Amino acid sequence: MKLKEETRIALLVILFIYAIFTVIRFIFFPEQSVLWHLEVSVIGLLFLFIFGFIVRGIDVYLDRLYPFERNVFTRIFLQFILTLTVLISIRMFTIPFFMSMVPFKITRELWYASFGVNIFMVLSLILSIFGYHFFKRWKEEKLIAAELEKEKALVQYDNLKNQLNPHFLFNSLSSLNSLIF
Repeated sequence: MKLKEETRIALLVILFIYAIFTVIRFIFFPEQSVLWHLEVSVIGLLFLFIFGFIVRGIDVYLDRLYPFERNVFTRIFLQFILTLTVLISIRMFTIPFFMSMVPFKITRELWYASFGVNIFMVLSLILSIFGYHFFKRWKEEKLIAAELEKEKALVQYDNLKNQLNPHFLFNSLSSLNSLIF
């Protein structure tokens, strides 16, 4: 199965974000067993891939309704709200499962901190999607500019070639000859 370039980039961003959170988890929970870290890693990675594909689907859907050329701020706002809604829905659906895996009581502060991390994750994902789209558009515009420059050079070359046409040269010499005599 060959993935589109946008999907591959989104998956790489998800893996990068996940790697950061994995390092943070190892730092904050060194007393947990390797098996616990492995279970949390596999489940978290599965969650992130599912979330990434859903976010990609939202991106494709919004691309049809609100392309990047029109209403950029509306597009960013809608993408943020929809992605955050999906994240909160998945989070609420999976809370009972994850509560059984957590070996400690989740305090209000930890809950808010994890929610903040989720918002950071959503913003990072959306910014990477927009960065990719704007870079892609910039590259396309650069190619179009190069094509136009090439066409301009060809037109100038054709003009110079037409000026060296023997008929044109003969007419120019005839005009000069009549001016001189």
